[in-house]
Amino acid sequence: MAYANRAARAVVVMAAGVLVIAAAYAVGRAGTTGAGHEAAVAGYWLGEALIFAPPTALVLSAAEPGERSAAWLAVALAMATYLVKYLYSPVAFEFPTSSCTGAR
Repeated sequence: MAYANRAARAVVVMAAGVLVIAAAYAVGRAGTTGAGHEAAVAGYWLGEALIFAPPTALVLSAAEPGERSAAWLAVALAMATYLVKYLYSPVAFEFPTSSCTGAR
């Protein structure tokens, strides 16, 4: 049961990561430049760390996960990564493009 509680806390932290990324996307859509843009980029990477760190920490911890908790954690990770993609472009099926390649 203790692992289930830790898994639930991990899912809450992952949800917070998605929220941070959504805020970073909003700042980016506002067209900020300079320090605002840099803060949005930093917010995005902070959100990604919040999404991937909790499941990684639980998997690498000494405690054995139960099948149910591990399954829910896998579903939560998949859902969080999908939400990051969806929040990037909610009305069209698009993926971020690299500004270095000039593709848009």
